[in-house]
Amino acid sequence: MDVLTNILKIVISFIGALISPSTPEKQYFSPPTGYIETFCKFGYGFLVSTFYNLMMILTCCYYAFKARRVPSNYNESKFIALSVYSTLVFGMAAVPVYITAVYTLQKVATFCLALLLNAFLTLFCVYLPKLYAIRFDVEVELCEWKASTSVSAAVSTTVPISQ
Repeated sequence: MDVLTNILKIVISFIGALISPSTPEKQYFSPPTGYIETFCKFGYGFLVSTFYNLMMILTCCYYAFKARRVPSNYNESKFIALSVYSTLVFGMAAVPVYITAVYTLQKVATFCLALLLNAFLTLFCVYLPKLYAIRFDVEVELCEWKASTSVSAAVSTTVPISQ
């Protein structure tokens, strides 16, 4: 399923880029300041790709919201949900600032800051708890599911994470 999703995204982005490609533009200032800024003017191909990414993020937010009340054995769902929510919020904050920014430097700084904040938040929310458990040899409660002939039963055991 993951391969199909990636192929679909590539096809959608490729068709959008063929129909309306992004083009380089020059920005002149008045009064003349002695320099010209060059930037990429996004076409509809970029908007199609961005819309597809937005739909994927909204789908992830929906499932993260549904998974907020899973049993404590699946304690990573809160961290994954926070990472997905932050991606949505940073995206919603960066796009309007990018569109309304006058100078190219403002546009580049906005996207760089949004991407860096999102990456660090994802890194700390998803991977830092795992690294903490590995480094300090914290015991983690695991749940083993054993299927019997008629009823499934859960047996909870505590196992050190460094095994």
